[in-house]
Amino acid sequence: MIRRWYLEKTLNLLVLLLFVIVGLVSLHDDQTYDMFFLGTLIFAALICRQNLDVIGVICIVIGARTIQYCLYMIFNQDDPYRLPIYIAAIFTGWFFRRIDSSLVLMLMLTTCIMICVDLYWLLISYPPPGSHYYLTLCIMSILGREAIYQRATISEKLINGFNLTRQVLLMRFKNTLSPWPDINRKIEFTVFQPIHHLLPIGLDHSIKAIFTLGFYIQIPMIGEYTLRHLPVNDLVPNIFTSLYYYNAYPLLSGLLGLYLLWCIFWFGYQILIKQVKNKISF
Repeated sequence: MIRRWYLEKTLNLLVLLLFVIVGLVSLHDDQTYDMFFLGTLIFAALICRQNLDVIGVICIVIGARTIQYCLYMIFNQDDPYRLPIYIAAIFTGWFFRRIDSSLVLMLMLTTCIMICVDLYWLLISYPPPGSHYYLTLCIMSILGREAIYQRATISEKLINGFNLTRQVLLMRFKNTLSPWPDINRKIEFTVFQPIHHLLPIGLDHSIKAIFTLGFYIQIPMIGEYTLRHLPVNDLVPNIFTSLYYYNAYPLLSGLLGLYLLWCIFWFGYQILIKQVKNKISF
């Protein structure tokens, strides 16, 4: 029993150190970080392939990451799409006004300030900076947070639809059985097995908190972008020309992404350890 306890603790420590080392090294290269990010999610999905709760969380994270990458590629083009972003931000704030008042209030306040500053830049014919991209990340953080919050409910509705389709297919399948009974039982077992109801898990709370923190780290970035391009810099040179947060932002967002990966990876790792314990004895 003692040997088993020490072996488990040592293995956990080695896994933690390996994850931290690989994660920190990947921060220096975007391509390596993306490969590590996707690889970790695929590894967790393979371990938890029978746990639809974890699969749902992973799908939400991958979806949010994919949309974020697409938005980044779009905003590298000449057309900044500022007006649709402001409309989307106002609609998001109105739609989720009863979900989390602090996040919605911060989103609406930031959007109103950005619109006013944009109108001022338009009057003086000043080219606006690319701060609107970070407003889309605020919107994505709220949407991702709400998706995690509603994950169990949405998944249950999808499963109910799947079960209805399964019953229809099963009725038709029984009317067209093949002459080989073994094949019939195998197909019925692998294709038409019922799916259990999904429930909120502890991982949901961690990912929701990460999406919330991801929202708040965008606000200083928008503020620094805006202050650097205000006329106060002409009156008092170098007062708002620093790039402190701009330089620290990649590290902050990267560390937040690594923490998100660790939460998912550790949840799947614990499931793997339990499976190994059930099969072998120390």
